[in-house]
Amino acid sequence: MGLVTAVSEFFNDIFPRISYVTYAVICTLIGFLLANQGLSAVIDKSVPVLMVLYPVVMTILIIMLIETFVTPCRCRPSVWRWDWSWSSPSCRWPAPTSRSTCR
Repeated sequence: MGLVTAVSEFFNDIFPRISYVTYAVICTLIGFLLANQGLSAVIDKSVPVLMVLYPVVMTILIIMLIETFVTPCRCRPSVWRWDWSWSSPSCRWPAPTSRSTCR
């Protein structure tokens, strides 16, 4: 319930032409559709997205933590290029699946 209200309020702030109640109904219907697919279907559909996002987000998080303890670098664009070059190869690796057989 909290997620529906938070998402509805967020989209209502961004696009106020559509009412909050309409966004709440849309979010609830999307939730019902996802719930009726089953957990394994939802996980199968979310794994490719997570395999792309996880390395990038973790690298950015590590860079942000390092910046708090080290003097900030004046060459920030090169740091972000390093981030993408470091995390992008891991995005290209095939995602492990439960259906694959290793022999």
